[in-house]
Amino acid sequence: MAERRKHKKRIQEVSEPTKEEKAVAKYLRFNCPTKSTNMLGHRVDYFIASKAVECLLDSKWAKATKGEEALFTTRESVVDYCNRLLKKQFFHRALKVMKKKPEKDAKKEKEEKKEDKKEKDKSRVIAVIAATLFPLWPAEMRVGVYYLSVAAGCFVASILLLAVARCILFLIIWVVTGGRHHFWFLPNLTADVGFIESFRPLYTHDYKGPRASSKKGSDNKGQRSDSDKSDSEKKDDEEEDEEEDESKEAAAADEIKEGEGTDRHSDTDSDRREEEGSQHSNGNDFEMITREELEQHTEEDEEEEEDEEEETQERKEEGGSESKGQTAES
Repeated sequence: MAERRKHKKRIQEVSEPTKEEKAVAKYLRFNCPTKSTNMLGHRVDYFIASKAVECLLDSKWAKATKGEEALFTTRESVVDYCNRLLKKQFFHRALKVMKKKPEKDAKKEKEEKKEDKKEKDKSRVIAVIAATLFPLWPAEMRVGVYYLSVAAGCFVASILLLAVARCILFLIIWVVTGGRHHFWFLPNLTADVGFIESFRPLYTHDYKGPRASSKKGSDNKGQRSDSDKSDSEKKDDEEEDEEEDESKEAAAADEIKEGEGTDRHSDTDSDRREEEGSQHSNGNDFEMITREELEQHTEEDEEEEEDEEEETQERKEEGGSESKGQTAES
């Protein structure tokens, strides 16, 4: 409880920071070199006091201006000012703790490092001795080493030539197309990648022309032309659409009527005769008759004539049979 009271008293004694103190703290935050680390599960930035002092001594507050004295003249004045900022909780004091490894593990690591160095040194000494004794090698080995060295030199020269040729090819295409086409052959040849990855992909091509802008311009023009249409033009278009719909409906009604007229041709003989009499009653009136109607009329007339002939023959036969019966009775 006593510690909490003391802490509250310290907070009450500390006044609010001034504009100058805020400016100095901001300058330290963005100009003093810092490092990052983990503290209590959080990522924090920390700085060293000596570097903070040097940073403030190089700032504008360490130089005197007209009518004002310099705020920082010595290192002690900077330390006092930083302690004031520390009390106002612009930053906090911390101790960097280095984890020490056990002595056994440290000894093992040192021994392993020494052994690796010894092996590397031995291999280097052996390589130097073998190179100096090259004239004493067998003839076959010397010839093989010669061909290997020539092949390695040719390979390196070919890579250099490829690097120059790809640059020349890029420049030619870039100049001919006016900077619109960017074509790179083996783009990863000189990149910091593996041996196999340096030959992948084989080429890359980028188009940097005004294609997208022209499409956008055409789309905007079409939208503007549609929006610029006046209300009167829109009304005229609507009226034309209505007239076309009405004409289509009238044509459909005429077709329906014609279909009904063809169905009516299947009436009885008496109705057709009455229609023909009504048509022939007025000699001065003429109506248009289609070929199908004429053929139907002719066929109907022929059927009627055949029926009449059959009736007359039957009557004659009946009359003959009656006369024969009378003669038999007599």
